[in-house]
Amino acid sequence: MSRLLTRQGGPQTIASIVCAISLAAQSGSTEGTPMRAVRKVGVAGCSPPSFGCVQVVNTTRRPSPGPGEVLVRVTSSGINPDEVSLLELPAIDYTLGIDLAGIVEEVGPACSGRIKVGDRVWATGIKGGMAEYAVRIELAVGVLPPAPTRQPPQSAALLSNSHPNKGSAVGALLDPINMKEVGTVPTVGMTVLGALRSAGAPWPQSANTTIIITAGTGGTGYVAVQLARAMGARRIITAATGEGIPFARSLGADVCVDYTTTSVYNAVPQGSVNIVLSNHKSNSTAERAMAMLGANPEGGVYVTLDGDMAPSTPPRVTQVDYDLFDPSEMAKATEYLDTLAAMVVNRTLVPHVQQQFGFEGAQEALGVMAAGRVLSKLAVVP
Repeated sequence: MSRLLTRQGGPQTIASIVCAISLAAQSGSTEGTPMRAVRKVGVAGCSPPSFGCVQVVNTTRRPSPGPGEVLVRVTSSGINPDEVSLLELPAIDYTLGIDLAGIVEEVGPACSGRIKVGDRVWATGIKGGMAEYAVRIELAVGVLPPAPTRQPPQSAALLSNSHPNKGSAVGALLDPINMKEVGTVPTVGMTVLGALRSAGAPWPQSANTTIIITAGTGGTGYVAVQLARAMGARRIITAATGEGIPFARSLGADVCVDYTTTSVYNAVPQGSVNIVLSNHKSNSTAERAMAMLGANPEGGVYVTLDGDMAPSTPPRVTQVDYDLFDPSEMAKATEYLDTLAAMVVNRTLVPHVQQQFGFEGAQEALGVMAAGRVLSKLAVVP
């Protein structure tokens, strides 16, 4: 089950999420020119495989930014498992889309001046990303590098001939940011970055850090393998199945077991692991992690994204119930997004989209997510 629906508080948390979505839906502008959006229609929830309450609405009103907000012309959004779960709950009409990337069209009053019209950005939020235009609060928006400026043909040719690596000038003009892919990254990227930092990352190479990532595929999994490597992990142990096994290895996993036949905790000797990142809830992972880390004379850190905590903690072992939506973490949103942007540029984090859908394919995309075994992310583009 999704992290949002397994936070402490259970039904109270579910009610608060539905209430937040409903209030946010009501607070959107009812004025403005029509635009296309993927909407949850009607009060009743809906479920796979049809997701009949999800429709493309061509008469949705374009929102206007309020104080501390920016209006973004959306180039891509992504589907998160939380959105599939939330659709099954009753709530008034709202536009889907937690994450997005796009171009800033308008900056509302009382913004800091950090974001300007024309900037390329990515952002997280509660809803609204699966539309031609969306509003986001400035504090949850990261600025992406501008698109490369193409040199005049004669300048490019001259530079190419004079450069030690002839022809590299053309490559240098390639845009490291794919605006139809990066809109799938913000929430999973920020979650993994924050979780690894809570475990002490970045780790010095001298620490010889070994980390278990319980799932090496899916949104958090494929990002976690890359970020763990980028942040100093010497050895990465994970699990997947089928085509996910070579995929996880290609991202940087040193060992990837088939979870249908072998537990990831059996892949390495007891006491040889420093960090466990639990990004796939199971009935025994917390206890297995405690045994693994407790056998290490130096102890270690167990970080869960699913609220799956062990009832007792061995000496020198720390348990972290990581929650990106904790106010102290969300206060770091801009910093996290800027850090991730730098990683995308230097290709220590490579966004991967398993399948891209137009608005009309949103129901199909939700069905694919609900069926499971998505290796990376699904994108929805206008």
